[in-house]
Formats: sequence, structure tokens, C-alpha cells
Amino acid sequence: MLSHEWWVYALAGLTSSVAVGRIVRLLVFDDFPPTKALRDWWITKLTKGGPWSQIFKCGFCMSVYLTPLSWAWAWISNLHWTWWAAHLLVACMYLAAIIVAYDQPE
Repeated sequence: MLSHEWWVYALAGLTSSVAVGRIVRLLVFDDFPPTKALRDWWITKLTKGGPWSQIFKCGFCMSVYLTPLSWAWAWISNLHWTWWAAHLLVACMYLAAIIVAYDQPE
């Protein structure tokens, strides 16, 4: 199904990694009210603190589930522009936040 040049796959892999990293950060660590509410609901209501609640407590665990979802979307859509738009938007937001965090004046 996919028939792109090798560098397109390499760029997609890099973009996916950064985008998934931002989504993991948002879901597991950030205090943004909607994601905090989702995390609290998952841990207390849906999984009742059981073993599946660890997904929202561990960035490594969450990335194991989100990365294949990103790749599946890439494969199913044949790297459609919507995949690129969503992933590049999230990846650029993450990179911008990292730059701002390390570029604080004294």
C-alpha cells in the first residue's frame, strides 16, 4: 500500500516520534484540565486503580500503545496529508515548547 521513497518513511518516523512524545506528555504528565480529567477518570472510574491504570501513570507505557496507533494511521491513510498535518502540528508545538523552556532569560 505504501510506496514512498525511503526518506519519506524516515521523516514520517521522526515526525511520529516527536508527535507521540508530545501526546504522551500531555496525557501522562501535564495538568491541562481536560487531559487531567481524562487521566483521573481512567485511573479511578474505568480501571478502578487496577493494572491498566498504569498506562496513564507511565510515559513509557503510554508510548507503547500510542506509537502503533500513529503508525497504523500512517499505513491505512498511505501517509495522507491529514496524517502529516496532525503530526506536524503536534510535533512543532512540542519543539516550540522545548525551545521556549530552554531559552528563558535570566
